[in-house]
Amino acid sequence: MYTSCDIKGSVKGKNIIEIEDGGSISNLIIDVPAKGIWCKGSCKLTNVFFKRTCYHAVDFGNSLDGTPKLYQVIGGAVLNAVDKVFFYPSWAGTTIIQNFCAQNFSKVYRSCGELCSQHPRSIKMANSKFKGPGLSLIF
Repeated sequence: MYTSCDIKGSVKGKNIIEIEDGGSISNLIIDVPAKGIWCKGSCKLTNVFFKRTCYHAVDFGNSLDGTPKLYQVIGGAVLNAVDKVFFYPSWAGTTIIQNFCAQNFSKVYRSCGELCSQHPRSIKMANSKFKGPGLSLIF
C-alpha cells in the first residue's frame, strides 16, 4: 500500500476494488489507496471506511452504457481525502448517500468532469456529517 499521497501518481493508479453492475460490498476498512472502489454500474456500499484517500475513494460508473444507474452509500466514512471522496464520471443515474461521515476532505462529490457527456444525474444526501477543512460538498 501507499505510505503517502501523490495526486499525480494516483491519477494513473488502479482502483483496488472493482464492483460489477448490481454488486455490493459491506463492512470494509480500506487503508491508503491511490484509488479505492470502482462501481462499474449500479452498486451498494454499506459501512465502508477509508482511513485516507489519495485520489478518489469511490468512482461511480464511467461506462458507455447510457442506462440510468443507482449508486447507494449507506453508512461508512472517509478521513483525510486529499482529492475527491465520490466521483461520478458516468451517464444518467442517481446517487444516494446516507449516514455517511467525512472529515478533512477536498471535495465530497464531483459530478462528471471536463471531458464527459452531460446527462441527467441526481444526488440525495441524508443524515450525513461533513467536517472540514473542505473545499466543497458538491462540485
